[in-house]
Amino acid sequence: MAVITAVVGIYFLSAALVGYWMVPCRTAERIVLCVAALVLIKPGWITDLMGLVLGFGVFRLQAARRRLGAEAVAGAPARVAE
Repeated sequence: MAVITAVVGIYFLSAALVGYWMVPCRTAERIVLCVAALVLIKPGWITDLMGLVLGFGVFRLQAARRRLGAEAVAGAPARVAE
């Protein structure tokens, strides 16, 4: 279990450092992802639970922003190449 959560932690850390997950990350999302990554890398079921909850929260925010962005693009008029 420790290896799996550490791998997820490294994934969160890479998303925080790059600044992009599903959509570009806001500063608060990057900070939360970094904290989630650090607590996931540290072994222990309490820290793993905290990291997964924080990461899931950012996932929900990113998914909502991605969905809203796709709807906004779908409703926009098509651009004509000049």
